[in-house]
Amino acid sequence: MTVLVDGTKQARVRPSRGVKQGCSLSPLLFPLYIKDVDCIAEGVCGAVTGVDDALVTHMLYADDLCLTKCS
Repeated sequence: MTVLVDGTKQARVRPSRGVKQGCSLSPLLFPLYIKDVDCIAEGVCGAVTGVDDALVTHMLYADDLCLTKCS
């Protein structure tokens, strides 16, 4: 893999963990990993939203996760 910063190649990386994209284990491993995210995010203040009393600590996508924090 290549790490890009602002579209410029910065480094080459060889992953040592995880599954390759398209691996048949991926749909099984993702829910096993993601099930504890609520516990991990507990106590994190979260990112500000347009609603005063709503803060976002994490977002889940089809096969991805985004953790947010306040600045």
